[in-house]
Amino acid sequence: IGLALDQAFVQATVESLGRMIGAEYFDPAVGREGEGAGVTPDVKTSAAEALKAAHARALRALIALERPGSWRDGLEHALKTVEAR
Repeated sequence: IGLALDQAFVQATVESLGRMIGAEYFDPAVGREGEGAGVTPDVKTSAAEALKAAHARALRALIALERPGSWRDGLEHALKTVEAR
């Protein structure tokens, strides 16, 4: 499965996120609103390394979905570049 982000997809995503900002959130699992409670990270890392860790994790997930070929090779190259930073 290839990943292609077009302008319409990106715009729709941004608009959806904008509408969600004003929404209230109640978590029935803990019995309270989530506002100000923060989230527990899936991956423990420093704030300085968080973007790099998230980028590498996303690339690994994409690589796992791809068949061998030039697109997968490009993703693997991008992962090596991210990890080398």
